Amino acid sequence: FLIKECFNNLICASMTIDYKLSCKDKNNNLSESTDSISYLEFVKELSFVGINSKSNVLQTICRILSIAFDFAPSFVAENFHLHPDLESDPTEKAQFSNKVGRAFAVYLSKRIYKAKYVYSYECAMENAGLKVKGKRPDYYCNNQKVSFSVEAKGLSDGSVSCNEMSKHKNQALSGPLPKAFSVASVAYNIYDSPKINFFDPESDEVSYDRNLSELLRKNYYAGILKLVESHYFNRSESLDNRFYEYSTYLWPENFMIVLHKSIVEKRDFTEKIDSFKNDIMFIDTDGLGLRIDLDVVNRRIENNK
Repeated sequence: FLIKECFNNLICASMTIDYKLSCKDKNNNLSESTDSISYLEFVKELSFVGINSKSNVLQTICRILSIAFDFAPSFVAENFHLHPDLESDPTEKAQFSNKVGRAFAVYLSKRIYKAKYVYSYECAMENAGLKVKGKRPDYYCNNQKVSFSVEAKGLSDGSVSCNEMSKHKNQALSGPLPKAFSVASVAYNIYDSPKINFFDPESDEVSYDRNLSELLRKNYYAGILKLVESHYFNRSESLDNRFYEYSTYLWPENFMIVLHKSIVEKRDFTEKIDSFKNDIMFIDTDGLGLRIDLDVVNRRIENNK
């Protein structure tokens, strides 16, 4: 009850954190821009990457809830920060920074290179029948035309040297899975003004394993359906009749998973949709999203006056 009360009173609007992006393509062309990532985008991308048919339902619920709670204070304050008593703890800072870096890597892979799906590299290796060993990057991405790999880093340091970026690019290039290119995504200066280097090293590989891509996609949706169709969730119609909404008594009632109906009906998803977000909802290109019911929050605020 206390957890639900804290969350319902904390989350009351669309929340964002600004970042600066430096993007370098394989021809060494550098472009720079500023933008923001919303709370729901961040939580969705970090929570669901790696979900598959083997995922334990209760552990997945705990994972989503943990990420939602860990990062809510940062998005309310509009800057990443640790609990005040843990700001000097290097282990806490490293773990938190790593998660920020991973979230940005997934988010930017979709935004820049139009990845529809991002998988844990180890999960992709297992699906390909390979032993999980050797040097490898963090993520294996697919935009339904090509596959590419991404190495993700999150740092509190105020800068990243060229030598460090070279090491991360080499890590991105590693691993046995076929890819058209690979990307090093390094988020740094996280606790001041987040900056991300999203660098694309050249690759000679152009092969595309369609069978592996289809298998990974189906396992991803099997894991999501296993979650929302468990007895912990209740389904309702969304205001947008293309989607279902799922709530559970195990976490705050104003926080819901949104799922495209064709995923439920076809047990797969091959439609092309653009990502969409507003003050209360984010829908990703994979047909999965999150929504905050502000009516629930507003009623609670009124009742507490």
